[in-house]
Amino acid sequence: KAGAAEALFGAADDNLLLNDTVGWSRHNWGVFPQLAVGLNAANQPYRSLLRFDLSGLGAETSITSATLTLVTDRVAKLIQTNGNFELRLLLLDNANKDWVQGTNREDTATAGEPCWRYRQFENTTWTGGPGIGNNAASAGVAALLGTVQVDVTNTVLGQVFTFTIDSPEGINALTNWAAGGDNAGFLLATDEGSGGQNAIYFGSKENT
Repeated sequence: KAGAAEALFGAADDNLLLNDTVGWSRHNWGVFPQLAVGLNAANQPYRSLLRFDLSGLGAETSITSATLTLVTDRVAKLIQTNGNFELRLLLLDNANKDWVQGTNREDTATAGEPCWRYRQFENTTWTGGPGIGNNAASAGVAALLGTVQVDVTNTVLGQVFTFTIDSPEGINALTNWAAGGDNAGFLLATDEGSGGQNAIYFGSKENT
């Protein structure tokens, strides 16, 4: 009998993008142990990049669905009076494929590394502009793959948030990645409609 097999992958690359007025728009957070998503105290957005290497599966693999699991590592920035918000999983357009994780931990990006302002510091900007965007209408974003509601009052450390990827756009991207095709990865963002300091942090690949 034929049946579906499951495979578990950790992130191959991840990075935090932060826009603010003290110069962090040029910082690389490639080895930071957390991925932040939401707004900081100045109502400026955190967004995060994720990429998974599925090339070992091969072109013959038939993918029917996938889940992305995120585990909260910090909830101190979730402020009840600012309200709940929507967490979004976006598929990056292949025009943004050539980013690397980077080797900095909250420091100015070195040549070729990504930050809010540049896909490759200080040479190539993001398709879609600084920070890329937070919805499928943004240039540089191929599709909105899913949304999850964040209940600020009841979110705790270690809580799991899960996206199910089963749309045609998502399955096509995963299948292409399995075949070794262009892989720009995912962008995590929120609706960015709440007040300042509604940010949620997830463990990155460097988080023990």
